[in-house]
Amino acid sequence: MSLLWAGAFANVGAIATYYGLDGADRVLMMACYLPLLLWGPLLGAVTVSYARRHGTGAAASGARSPST
Repeated sequence: MSLLWAGAFANVGAIATYYGLDGADRVLMMACYLPLLLWGPLLGAVTVSYARRHGTGAAASGARSPST
């Protein structure tokens, strides 16, 4: 997904020209869509964090007892 948005941002000048965006309109468009580039890396970080907290695989399933 990140590669899709990176490709779109590579052509942002052509997209803005096509829709007639300039100045503040172009800045607003970039501010709204720029966080989409972070979606992939942030999702990966959250996934790794979840796996570390909850354990993965058969070895971790019986290694801990519930804390509640």
